[in-house]
Amino acid sequence: VNHTLAFDFLEALAMPNEAVPPTDDKAALVRNVFNLASSNFLGLAGDDEVSTEVDAATNKYGVGSCGPRGFYGTIDVHLKLEEELASFVGYKHAVLYSYDVATPQSVIPAFAKKGDVAIVDERCSYAIRSGLALARATVIEFAHNDMKHLEEQLRRVRADRKLVGEKGKRRLYIVVEGVYANVGTVCPLAKVVQLKEAYNFRLYVDDSFGFGVMGHSGRGTFERYGVPVSSVDVYTSSLSNSMGSVGGFCCTHET
Repeated sequence: VNHTLAFDFLEALAMPNEAVPPTDDKAALVRNVFNLASSNFLGLAGDDEVSTEVDAATNKYGVGSCGPRGFYGTIDVHLKLEEELASFVGYKHAVLYSYDVATPQSVIPAFAKKGDVAIVDERCSYAIRSGLALARATVIEFAHNDMKHLEEQLRRVRADRKLVGEKGKRRLYIVVEGVYANVGTVCPLAKVVQLKEAYNFRLYVDDSFGFGVMGHSGRGTFERYGVPVSSVDVYTSSLSNSMGSVGGFCCTHET
C-alpha cells in the first residue's frame, strides 16, 4: 500500500487502476492504491527515517516502560517530548499517557468531579464518555454540532442554581471533539468558543483525529478555524493516528 500524503490526493487518484501483469511467473503483481482505511494519516508508521530513529531509541532505552509512568518511572525522552508537544501546540504544560483511549479517561476525572457539569456533544467518543462516568460529573447532551441547542443547554445550566452550586463554585465544561471519531464530522469550534466565553464555561477538546492534519501546520482543529489556543482550556489527542505511534497527551495552560 502506498501511504500518500493528503496534499498528493489528486496525484493518487490519477494512478493507474490496473497494473501491468508481470512477464515473470515469480514476479509480484504490484498496484498503487490510495489507503482510506488507515488512521496513519501522514504515513509516518513505516517511514524509513522514523524507523531508523525507532531502532536507535530501542537500542538505547529498550522496548519501553510497559505501563503508566506512575508505576514504571519517567525517562528523559518522556520529558523532552512533553516540552516539545506543549511548545508546538502552544501550551505551557503537557503530559504523556501510555494509551490513547486512557488519556480522556484519566484527564477528565482530574479536572471534573461529582457535582460538576459537562455539556457534551451527543456524538462524543467512548473514551470521553467513560472519562465522564469515572468523574461522576453531571452530563447534559446537546445535538451533534447544533450550536443553537448547545446555547439552549448553556442557558439552562446557568439558570439552574442547583447545577451551578452555591456562589457558582461548581466547574462547568463544554466537551467536544475537533474531528469526531464516531462520525468524521468537524466541530464548528469558533462558534463553540464564542458560546463558551459568553456563558463562562471551560472548554475541553479532544483532537485525536485533528492533531497533525488540521490547520496549516497541523496543530489541530483550533488552528484550522483561527481559534486562539488560549480559548481551549484542556486539549487532548492520541499519538496513534497522525503520529503513527502509541499513547496520547494532554495540554493545559495552568497546573
